[in-house]
Amino acid sequence: MDKRDERIFMNEIQAQQFNSGDRVIRRDTKDRAIFMVLEGEFFAFDADPGANSSIYKAGAVIGIDQFLKDDYWELDLISKKKDSVIGKFDFSTFKNLKESQPAAAIRIYNRIIRAKSFELLQIKKGSN
Repeated sequence: MDKRDERIFMNEIQAQQFNSGDRVIRRDTKDRAIFMVLEGEFFAFDADPGANSSIYKAGAVIGIDQFLKDDYWELDLISKKKDSVIGKFDFSTFKNLKESQPAAAIRIYNRIIRAKSFELLQIKKGSN
């Protein structure tokens, strides 16, 4: 993503600061959005109570399926550290961006698809 698109994207996301223990996402709800960890750490409780909870650190992208397909969230996302910051890019913001700056919206969408492809490759690689 070039600097101009990155600037557009960063202007469109909504950054929120959380304290330790604050819930960002509730399992079995719908929120058509992608979340990016900007600072701090978050952990996830998923539907399998015996599984280890995932830890998300700065740079992590969460919710590609929910953004693309409007799926239900399969996890609770909780802030692990005080002053953790997460950025939210919701689908309605993306639709507005498509209207005002279609070329930038297409490039951002392509990056989201690329991230999903990488995620699927990592899952396939782990199963071999």
